[in-house]
Amino acid sequence: MSFDELAERHSLVLYDPQDGAMSAPPAARGDPVLVLSSCDGTRIENPGAADIEAALERLSAENWFAVLDRGDHYIQAGFGEQAAARGGWFALEHREGLPDRHFRTEVADRARIVRAFTGFASADDSWRREFDWQRMNL
Repeated sequence: MSFDELAERHSLVLYDPQDGAMSAPPAARGDPVLVLSSCDGTRIENPGAADIEAALERLSAENWFAVLDRGDHYIQAGFGEQAAARGGWFALEHREGLPDRHFRTEVADRARIVRAFTGFASADDSWRREFDWQRMNL
């Protein structure tokens, strides 16, 4: 793990006395911080692709949802009937700020859910085109 990764993980500001450079973690800079949370209580700040995949692999009837959020923008997946999806399927939702920008679809393939979450995390919006989204009236 690099010094930058370690500093970010522990919300530390780095100072290099040789050149006077300072580096602050995203939260201190005001940058959006991603938070991955699951039904089982797991919470990971700024998760990597492996963290995201592992969390989504753990989705089950007992640990039935995971959410990756960046403030008022998020993507979430729920498994099965508890998420109002067909048995063995996933409900995939994303929200772009206000409630009128909340969308949902159902997906059978967990790998597609992983691609959507990792795309959201990397700010690559191409994942949105993979699904037939329905606007939710909340």
